[in-house]
Amino acid sequence: MSIVLAVDIGTGSCRSALYNPQLERLGAAAVEYATRYPRPGWAEQDPEGVFSAVLQAVSGAISESGLRPAEITALTLDGPLHTCLGLTADKKPATPVLTWEDARAYRAAEKLKQAGVGSEIYERTGCPLHPMYPSAKIAWWQEQHPDLFADIKTFASVKAYVLYRLTGELLEDQATASGSGLLNVHTLDWDARVLELTGVSTDQLPAVIEPAQIVNGLDRSISSQTGLPVSIPVVVGSSDAAMSSLGSGTIDPEQMTVMVGTSGAVRRLVNRPALDPQQRTFCYYSANGVWFAGGAINNGGIALRWFRDHFGERARIEASHSGESVYTVLCRYADGVAPGSNGLFFLPFLAGERSPHWGSNVRGSLIGLSLHHGQPHVIRALLEGVCYRIHSVAQPLEELVGNSREVRATGGFARSSVWLQILADVMGRELLVAREPEGSVLGTAALAFRSLGMIDSFQCLLDKNPLRKTIRPRDEEHRFYAASFKRYMQLYWKLRPEYQQGQ
Repeated sequence: MSIVLAVDIGTGSCRSALYNPQLERLGAAAVEYATRYPRPGWAEQDPEGVFSAVLQAVSGAISESGLRPAEITALTLDGPLHTCLGLTADKKPATPVLTWEDARAYRAAEKLKQAGVGSEIYERTGCPLHPMYPSAKIAWWQEQHPDLFADIKTFASVKAYVLYRLTGELLEDQATASGSGLLNVHTLDWDARVLELTGVSTDQLPAVIEPAQIVNGLDRSISSQTGLPVSIPVVVGSSDAAMSSLGSGTIDPEQMTVMVGTSGAVRRLVNRPALDPQQRTFCYYSANGVWFAGGAINNGGIALRWFRDHFGERARIEASHSGESVYTVLCRYADGVAPGSNGLFFLPFLAGERSPHWGSNVRGSLIGLSLHHGQPHVIRALLEGVCYRIHSVAQPLEELVGNSREVRATGGFARSSVWLQILADVMGRELLVAREPEGSVLGTAALAFRSLGMIDSFQCLLDKNPLRKTIRPRDEEHRFYAASFKRYMQLYWKLRPEYQQGQ
């Protein structure tokens, strides 16, 4: 029997799972790792900590499955977009990993905007100018730490670094590379003109490779640590974003994926690059000649986590007594408040903004607070604010690629009926929720099986991850939220100049 070991390197944890060709999960494990925030707008991870978590998740999944490592016939992985670290000539980390949350390169991105090259870069890469992109992060290192920059031989994503540690080959898959701001989204190779504009050379970047390609073999030391065969085929794999959509059952261009995990995103598959003249959306590569257009928000579950960490003591105590998740308790509090949170608006820009307006300096605001508001009102306003953000991304995406036949919800928020209902009411759309709402690792396994010739198409995902429920919008609540969304956008545009002045 063929067994694939799939590894999903996420923003805050690594998940690993084993699947057979019927896409039945045989074992799984997850290991968290920390993100450091040494200064406002900075977000770093230890590359060795991430790699250690990968090895622990791999061992945990194998142990839970009861299989012998020698029975596993292939390995594959996905990774987060927009990460960047510098490597020395002997491929040792010279810097921490800068995650998508990191906005330290704000002025580097602004410098390119002021140079008038933003449209040219977007048309070539599908990436609007923004400090989260590695193109800006590399420029920041060059400007702020020239001595360190001189010592760096290669800039790579954290996924490329993990792949190197596993196999000994430093490669950047085209999907992850398409989220760097340096890859030509049309040719799927590093773009010479953009490299010139951003001050990067091709010899500072790994070779790019199709995500469905196979690398033969593990590094011998990794084989010894894990028990996996040295000669095991390794399918390079794609980005976690692309695989999240695939795993949720989004397999054709008329389906839209709405994801809220740590961050959030709205995505549509396209058969060729789709670029918005107003640059409100991105376009990245997935695999096998398929791209996806969409938009992302910085503040999804991370906003609720912020509330939990700073104001959630009551919910934590209740959760410890009931055995529930703290998030379940918080959402239950929100469910006791009527739509609109009694006039309270939460603009959830705690980590800045991405799509559709790319304002990295925008910050969170709580508007309309009065003495009758309590913790449940703030929580519901936060959930509503994230849903307004998702809606503000879905609108320009559908303007660009047409109306969606169906909307699939995925990510951690899909476990909350309360949050799903708010989004359905805000968008006025049915939301389809698969049995496994966090589908990245499943999608990664499916891509590997197809690359290995063990499945013919991704149609089987609809059977292996069937719908668990459908959330339908309520007419009265949708009419209310349609008016409330207009008010939300008015507040956003009135406050945006204030955030600009704060820089």
